Amino acid sequence: MSKDNELKLPTAIIFDWDDTLVDNWESINSALNTTFRAMGKKSFSLSKTRNRVRKSMRESFPILFGNRWKEASDLFLNEMRKDHLTKLEVISGIPGLLEGIKDIGIPMGIVSNKNGDLLRNEVNFLGWEKFFVSVVGANDAEIDKPDKAPVILALKLGKIRMSSSIWFVGDSPSDMECANNAGIFSVLLHSEKFKNRDFTRFQPELLFASPKKMLDYLVRINS
Repeated sequence: MSKDNELKLPTAIIFDWDDTLVDNWESINSALNTTFRAMGKKSFSLSKTRNRVRKSMRESFPILFGNRWKEASDLFLNEMRKDHLTKLEVISGIPGLLEGIKDIGIPMGIVSNKNGDLLRNEVNFLGWEKFFVSVVGANDAEIDKPDKAPVILALKLGKIRMSSSIWFVGDSPSDMECANNAGIFSVLLHSEKFKNRDFTRFQPELLFASPKKMLDYLVRINS
């Protein structure tokens, strides 16, 4: 579905967090490399961290650190808490997008694989709790993204009825997979920036090159 008259206004919009609304990779990369060094492993470059870190800790850390993964998780979280707020950067155009969606009256939520407590701290630090009816991070649901469980939880917490017209807006193949698993509409934001990522298995149903283009589209189909 690509024509305006084939799409109704979404009944709700679920956003991913990192690389979709904010950039916190400097903090993530620093905390991860401190953890790697403590565990006797080689560090990741910033670009490698951006491209490789997609799964939640309870899925990825057992693979990276074996039976020491819980120790590594504690170390990583302690390092993240030191500077994840001061290094948090809002992606250009996002505040205007969120304000515009709020003005239209579409409820919004967040589903991320970032630790739930860290995620909510970041949302509150930015003063963005006013935008979101629910904020769901890693470990909040029984299974993490790309499973549908965190989406179901976000809708439940936000008192939003499940519908195929709900949008899941993200930047990665796992976001599109999550939308597919939940039976909702997949939307790729910053499509030009992330066009080289492999969306072969789960292709976005709608693409926007910028937050402004997404808001313009929503305003148009709301008129």
